Amino acid sequence: MSPETETRNDFQQVINNLYTSASLVVASRRVALQALSSPPYYPDIEDWADRMWTESGVNFWSVPPSHRLFISEQSKIITPLLFKRADFQSMCSMDPEAVKTNLVSLINQQIDKRLYIDPDDVYIAWGLFSFGMVLGKDSYKKIDESLNGPEKPWNKHAHSGYITGRLMGDLGPIPIILRGTDQKRTLLHEDLHVLQANLGYMLGGADLNGMLQDPELERITMGKTIKKGDLDIARKFLGEVAEQADRDVFIEFQTYLWEGRIPNSNIINDDYRGYVNVALGAMFNAIYHPSSKLTNQEKIEETFNAQHALNRVNDKVLLLHAYAHEAMKNYKGPLPKTEWVAALAFVMPPFLPIEIIKVIMLGGRHKELSHTPKRSTPIDLAGAISTYARRTINPKSWGQGDMVQVKDVDMFVNLIATTCSDKGPANKIIAELDMDEEALRITRQYLLEYSKKSVPAGLRGQVERRLRELLV
Repeated sequence: MSPETETRNDFQQVINNLYTSASLVVASRRVALQALSSPPYYPDIEDWADRMWTESGVNFWSVPPSHRLFISEQSKIITPLLFKRADFQSMCSMDPEAVKTNLVSLINQQIDKRLYIDPDDVYIAWGLFSFGMVLGKDSYKKIDESLNGPEKPWNKHAHSGYITGRLMGDLGPIPIILRGTDQKRTLLHEDLHVLQANLGYMLGGADLNGMLQDPELERITMGKTIKKGDLDIARKFLGEVAEQADRDVFIEFQTYLWEGRIPNSNIINDDYRGYVNVALGAMFNAIYHPSSKLTNQEKIEETFNAQHALNRVNDKVLLLHAYAHEAMKNYKGPLPKTEWVAALAFVMPPFLPIEIIKVIMLGGRHKELSHTPKRSTPIDLAGAISTYARRTINPKSWGQGDMVQVKDVDMFVNLIATTCSDKGPANKIIAELDMDEEALRITRQYLLEYSKKSVPAGLRGQVERRLRELLV
């Protein structure tokens, strides 16, 4: 057997082992959840092991000894966390009101003294690895604003639940859950985040809210004065936003699949919208301020790179969604396909390259998606060119630039056309991206759309017709 064949076979065995682990996790989790409602709040160990193997559909003797050992070692890490919760739950069940009162008292000591949480507005709910505080709307808002600050465009709050390192209990972070129709689903979602936190998955990453307090970044974001070195400050913040969003994408991917759904929108848009607005606003203000020393070509390249750094994360989200859909279509085993794919995502080592995730989810190196999501490169290029044109016409505008005034429409159209010409400032980056004809067609399509939205409503048809003639 050649080394290449041996390596390929070894990797396929790794995939097979992950599939085995996923099946065992689904069965094991179901048994554990059934034990949550009555003492001792965890399954009988021997019964648990028997049911795990039987209900998973996995033949114990077909699993390689090395992987059976690996499964045993992993259970020694995770099972004690579940037992710790069960012990704490047993203790709390002896006098739940006293435990709740003490817990709320502890929280009242940690939050703003003007924000008093009434114990009668709180009850404790149990997950596999944590207990959550379920609160009414007013109490939820009080804790949320005290821990996370007032809600602002760049500091959007979770609307149904979250965990934070600023509120810790005996089992790790305490999930804060808004009482309502989604509270059970939200609790199980946040409970998995507690497990991730206890396994170390959520360590690291910049304090983005802390970075927002930097007066220099705030000055750049406001765009009133720009100094030498401001582009580096803005670029650093944008890089931190992109890096943290990329980590969070995988963390969320491992958890929301258990809910039996795949979100329709991009996580970075939902959870990072405020940070993205600040990052791009600061970048564009530093790039296009009248004091900028960048050439026109450099301005377009910086604009494209800024947008693309963030949209690459969106591309990853869409690919993860597509891989999960494909894995659900391909799964032929005895377990519910949504749970099995969720388990597969959860047993994968954290933060794998997207290419490896693809191979695992699709089942082999040569498997492909039946439908591949469109990538953001053409959209980012079109956005960079239209932003360049708007900010060039009005350098003192903010962010991506203001609406083009009627008197400047002709200048705007000509600027778009010359920018995209063979000798225009966008020519170099277009050549470097080496896009095929379809990608160039999509770029033109979005450029037309962005250009129409940049001018007053009564002139949009005229602008589209003129640019169709010029952008050939």
